Amino acid sequence: MKKLLIISTNTIHLYNFYRLVKDGFESVEIVTNKPNSNLDYDDTPVHYINFSARNPVRFFNSYHSLIRIINRFQPDIIHSQQITTNSYLAVKAGLKTNIPVVVTAWGSDVLLTPALGTLYRKMVRFILRHGSAFTADASFVAEKMNELAGKKLSTILANFASVDISENPAKENVIYSNRLLKKLYRIDAVIRAFALFLKNENRKDWKLIIAGTGEELPALKELGKSLNVADSIEFAGWLNPIENKNNYDRARIFVSVPESDGTSISLLEAMGAGCIPVVSDLPANREWIKHAENGIVVKEFCDNFLEEALAIDAAKAVSINQELIKNKATFKANQEAFLSVYKKLIFTK
Repeated sequence: MKKLLIISTNTIHLYNFYRLVKDGFESVEIVTNKPNSNLDYDDTPVHYINFSARNPVRFFNSYHSLIRIINRFQPDIIHSQQITTNSYLAVKAGLKTNIPVVVTAWGSDVLLTPALGTLYRKMVRFILRHGSAFTADASFVAEKMNELAGKKLSTILANFASVDISENPAKENVIYSNRLLKKLYRIDAVIRAFALFLKNENRKDWKLIIAGTGEELPALKELGKSLNVADSIEFAGWLNPIENKNNYDRARIFVSVPESDGTSISLLEAMGAGCIPVVSDLPANREWIKHAENGIVVKEFCDNFLEEALAIDAAKAVSINQELIKNKATFKANQEAFLSVYKKLIFTK
């Protein structure tokens, strides 16, 4: 295969996806919304356009900017990440230039975005009805896509994970959270649960590490102070992949309890590193975690769910989780899944 154009907001998800598929093509270019100094795309050309639809004139200009990029680069495949405005532009441009467009759902884009209003729902439906092929990271997300499209789509299950298995890492009394500090991810619930956990005198030496950035940081720090657990919490900020991996290897427990989510790469990385996962009761999480067997599925936030994580058979949980990762979340498994989609489209083009 020769040329791939990737369209996505400039997040760690784009970076992970780029690493997965870049070696399957002779040439790759990226269209994204803004620079991100934390992410290095080697010598790959990166173009910037505004994906926001709030200003119709600017959005129209962004569409024509994308058309110019496509006409110059002449990609064999366009792959757009997340079913939102950037994928609307990608699908419209693909129809205009007769280039197949693969679209990947991230979870909240099909679970939450359509509920924002009629225009959002129509946008999602347009993308789903006119994209050439689709990928999703969970079965229930693929089913929701079919429902929104009003037809059965060609959707492959794959994720952006390229998880390494940690062999017997030296665990410490650490609980690790690395989701964004936004309301969606309920980091406040993690801090409240940690305060409850520390009421057990045998847990006084435990530490909660909260990595990530977001607008909730000041409020979360204040919450830690008000619950008298601030001295046991470390706000680590943005971490590079090596620092992030070191925290997985240290932590006995990994906690991720968002309101909505697809398959979280963080969860898969934690499973590979031998952490006991504590996750919210969401369909995507239940595809990976069986409550009290290989992790904890939180149904009631008033429960001491962090303590529950220590009650399960850790050795058994780690064994189950690492076997799941070997089968479904390695670099090779996911790379092959994405490349198979491209080969099918190019062959039938």
